[in-house]
Amino acid sequence: MFSTTYGDFDGDSWESFCKKGLNMKHDDYQHVPATEGDMGIEGYTRDGTVFQCYCPDDNTTTDDLYTKQRNKINKDLNKLVKYEKDIKKHLKGITIKKWILLTPEYRDKKILKYAAQKCKEFRELNLDYLDKEFDIFVKDIDFFSAEISIILEITKSKINIKETELTEDLTTKSYPDIEEIQNLKSKVEKTLHFKDPNKIDKALTQQIDLYIKSYLTGVSIISEFERISPHLYEKFIAVIDDFELYVQEQGIYSEDNRKYFLDIKSELTELLLSEFASPMDRVMIQKLSRYTISDWLMRCPLDFYN
Repeated sequence: MFSTTYGDFDGDSWESFCKKGLNMKHDDYQHVPATEGDMGIEGYTRDGTVFQCYCPDDNTTTDDLYTKQRNKINKDLNKLVKYEKDIKKHLKGITIKKWILLTPEYRDKKILKYAAQKCKEFRELNLDYLDKEFDIFVKDIDFFSAEISIILEITKSKINIKETELTEDLTTKSYPDIEEIQNLKSKVEKTLHFKDPNKIDKALTQQIDLYIKSYLTGVSIISEFERISPHLYEKFIAVIDDFELYVQEQGIYSEDNRKYFLDIKSELTELLLSEFASPMDRVMIQKLSRYTISDWLMRCPLDFYN
């Protein structure tokens, strides 16, 4: 399976995903069933845009991915010549202006250079059903950015956004003496109950590292979350804002810092799971929960008065 932010795909599931997206994006999209023969065309629109899908078997290396995508382009473009009569029959007079390869991801810009090279070659063939300005494009999953949230809802797929990889320095260096970090240290220390000062220092350092990492991880997820699913993101923010008021109120009346802190963490995770378990992967929900706690500790919503 090929893993993406929006789920894992194989050839069949990617084809199904693209079909749904193209039907939403284009009112005049016409799918070409594979039962009618593989002519290198997944479907087309009446303005002369032809689509083909390709999904690798796994998250292979960049070089291997380029090779496979290049071979796919070459193989299916050659079918435009080999099956010229059959394609003309399907298109019914439509001139092909654009041929688009839809693939979950491409990493090497060489694939765009290769597409431009093939475009030049096919223009020179002077095929009567190819436009004089015939062009070739390679599009990744973000081609369906406006349709993704609806497709995921229809297919019951779950969003699982991969965070930006953090460097080791972000959690092991001496943290800058800024207000948010000082808030974090002060608050976490109030939740630790150890008689041995050495254990407190060690636990405090570990927890500070954990919450800073959780915060930075969450920031990268939140940014992508807002982009790919704005409606779901808005709901998430509304749920968090509402629960934040509850957190502030509970903190004032709590007599046991440690119990209050652990209860809030547990309640937040349960709330997010109850609200978002259907559209979002459980791992992503857990990361967002830890991010939210880290954010509250750095700011003022989550505070301890005892």
